[in-house]
Amino acid sequence: MSDGSLSQEEINALLQGVDEVVPDTTGGLSSPGMTAGDQLGEQEKQSFLNIIKDQLPTAANTISTIITKKVTFSNFNLEMKSSVDVRSEMIGEFLQVKIDYTEGISGDVLFVFKKQDAAVVADLMVGQDGSAPPIQLNDLYLSALGEAVSQINSAGITIFSEKLNRIIKTSPPKVEVVTDPGKLMLPSGTNIIKITSTFQVEGLINSTMIQFFPISLVKEVIPGAAAPVSYEMSKQPMAGPAMTSAAMPMPQQVKVQQAQFPSLNVQGISAEQAANIQLLMDVPMQLTVELGRARMLVKEILGLGEGSIIELDKLAGEPVDLLVNNKLIAKGEVVVIDENFGVRVTDIINPMERLIGLQDKK
Repeated sequence: MSDGSLSQEEINALLQGVDEVVPDTTGGLSSPGMTAGDQLGEQEKQSFLNIIKDQLPTAANTISTIITKKVTFSNFNLEMKSSVDVRSEMIGEFLQVKIDYTEGISGDVLFVFKKQDAAVVADLMVGQDGSAPPIQLNDLYLSALGEAVSQINSAGITIFSEKLNRIIKTSPPKVEVVTDPGKLMLPSGTNIIKITSTFQVEGLINSTMIQFFPISLVKEVIPGAAAPVSYEMSKQPMAGPAMTSAAMPMPQQVKVQQAQFPSLNVQGISAEQAANIQLLMDVPMQLTVELGRARMLVKEILGLGEGSIIELDKLAGEPVDLLVNNKLIAKGEVVVIDENFGVRVTDIINPMERLIGLQDKK
């Protein structure tokens, strides 16, 4: 202070052995040893909650399409809580899914569901009706739930990427059942952000989904926090304590308008879902038709010559495989169109078969 005296807050901090006084969101003093990185202001909380409110309805549309039942998220609530308090509140058997951000932003997010709700979702993901999921979730069901949560989190990645104007990548989800709150894979930090929302699946689930975020990640993605504008102060002497507007150049105004997309009429999906799909329509994909495969020794390959015959692992007349980016999506039969070969699609691989295929590759 200018008169050399100490305020009451500074005196209290010295008595407690605290090097720095950090005001909390209510205007008082924070806990001893807590830094500004462990806190979040009310405006920052509301900004991040608005992002979640944009993310989850979009994710609900995607999951609805996959499991062919209406999924909704509502009644969003954000709290800043200590890890100790969170663990003391978690009673029962849960299924946790942790996803780490590996590029673009740093941190992780933890999704927590009641085990019985997670089992229903996984049952629907593998092509069943969700009415009688297994009590013990095997690797197939855990993989299915991990895929569902990845779809939910992908909507958030899209929003974060747009706000920060950078590519964001994550690790594969880590999925496990927990009965001990001490084994929850909570984000690091004295305080963390807990977001709860009502999670409903048509006719089957009316429950709660919980998301946990580290405060450092929240500060990185909320508007204005990730890319602050720096100004160069004038080196000329100033007559008064206040800087004039001429000495502080303001950022250039950029005109932004809503993107307009043509209508997409696809049978069986809503207009909102169609708009989401439209964003991906121009992404190129590699389509491969595989007649069959053979496993050979090196000496056999070196012995190949003109006229050699290789026996494949498919029978004559058996459907060929259609792969997109090396993933099986359909089967078909070879046809001839004019002078070119073509494939008539005869079968689309359902979600359960795709998951089994992924499981077999592990």
